[in-house]
Amino acid sequence: MINAAVLMLRLALKVKNDNAIELRDMVDTVRDFEVVRTFPQLLSVLLETLRTHGPCLKKDTTEYQYRRAIVETIHRIPFTEAMRTSSTSFAACVINIVTQDCEENSVTILRSLNDFLRVFKQFEDGTTKELYLTFFQLLRNMPVLIQQYLSEESPLIDPNAVVPSTQSLKVMSELPFVLLLLVQGNQI
Repeated sequence: MINAAVLMLRLALKVKNDNAIELRDMVDTVRDFEVVRTFPQLLSVLLETLRTHGPCLKKDTTEYQYRRAIVETIHRIPFTEAMRTSSTSFAACVINIVTQDCEENSVTILRSLNDFLRVFKQFEDGTTKELYLTFFQLLRNMPVLIQQYLSEESPLIDPNAVVPSTQSLKVMSELPFVLLLLVQGNQI
């Protein structure tokens, strides 16, 4: 009975993953007049889905692929004025992903935040502070990360391994671009 329930959950997640991948691919084909009507609702649903489905740090799982497809879909959505109402939930999602998720999702969501800031020029003060604190934490982790990944004695890294965003040099290199836009928007 328990095995049947686990199988049903895996199948349901597989169907969700397939739908998320199809949705990600469809975002690029939506016409301009449909954008204003559909994307704000889509963004809200995607952010809520990310909030309710926690991060997965195993690359070969359906959960990881599902979450990755949702983050990529958010990245493909062009931000419009109609999406300003989702800025609070988007801010919470960005902080959640950057502090708890894997490096691929964090880099992608930071690029989405970069696009968001280019359109709206402002962001929530609490989120700005959290991003700075995250950046400072990454800076404090730098000596350990350098020793772990770049030293002569460091072991080879498994290409299928998922690096947490708080231990990622890629996230460390992407965050300054976002922080620069925040400074330019006088949000220091």
